[in-house]
Amino acid sequence: MFMLAGLMGLMLVGASAFVGLAEDDVIEDLDPLPEDEDEAPMSPHALLELVGGEIYAGTDAGDAVQGSPLADQIGGYSGDDTLNGGSGDDILVGMAGDDQMDGQAGADTLHGGDGGDRIYGSSGDDSLFGHMGQDLLAGGIGNDVMHGGAGYDSLLGGSGDDALHGGLGGDQLTGGAGQDTLFGASGDDWINGVTEFLGQPEAPNGAADFEAGRDFLNGGAGADTVIGGAGDVLTLGAGTDTAVLGHWIGVGDDAAQVTDFLAGEDQLIVICPDDAGDAQDVTIDRDGGETRITLNGVTIATLPQDIPIGIEDVVVLPESAAQSLLR
Repeated sequence: MFMLAGLMGLMLVGASAFVGLAEDDVIEDLDPLPEDEDEAPMSPHALLELVGGEIYAGTDAGDAVQGSPLADQIGGYSGDDTLNGGSGDDILVGMAGDDQMDGQAGADTLHGGDGGDRIYGSSGDDSLFGHMGQDLLAGGIGNDVMHGGAGYDSLLGGSGDDALHGGLGGDQLTGGAGQDTLFGASGDDWINGVTEFLGQPEAPNGAADFEAGRDFLNGGAGADTVIGGAGDVLTLGAGTDTAVLGHWIGVGDDAAQVTDFLAGEDQLIVICPDDAGDAQDVTIDRDGGETRITLNGVTIATLPQDIPIGIEDVVVLPESAAQSLLR
């Protein structure tokens, strides 16, 4: 019991210790979300079902634990573990190994540890921490907070107003529904506030009903790709970055706001439909203290007027070509 409490304290300290380090890496072959959660790998051990409000520290082998309706503290220790929280406000710590954790109902706190972990918040306002390794974090339903930590991580907000922090390494961040805040931090990150472009990966546990929302997207350091939608606020940050906007911002929508852009180094990609033909009209107008980017007469983005963006900084691509380039 004391060992588990001490390990959770160490994990919390480690989450803060990642801040401020720097590493620029490229995303490479991140695993997608599972198409069917029933196919997720299970522990070879028999399922241990907790009764209520218990502390389980885990073993050296792969554990399979189902939490109770009360608040449980469940550790995996070493091995490839499968940990489910149940319906209480639970704390799950995977530690070593490639672990799969599901908070299920309740406001849960989940820590991955070492290894490539799959961490699902499910329902409730959850806090998810990947820590070391190449992790997948999916918030599900609720207002969730996610920290990828070190490694090449994939973070999916789901529904609700979520806050996603990539951390070290080149990370993939997708907001989903709600008013989300996405921060890539260090590394070459892929940050997507749009569900219409490149598709929306399917979340586990039925939480796959995604709609648009006003998102705050911040690339941080590194060469980042930031994909914005209607009403989103894009801050590219340091490094040679790419802002991506397109036809999904339509008549009557609020334009995206691009707060910073280094002309001659950063790039704006404007996406048009595949069937739109070759004659796409992209204009840059400066008036009333702001710069407006329009696609076929529709304002898709505004920038501060003092940013010297020119037409040479803009690339227009059909959607299929952009999908091949940016995936």
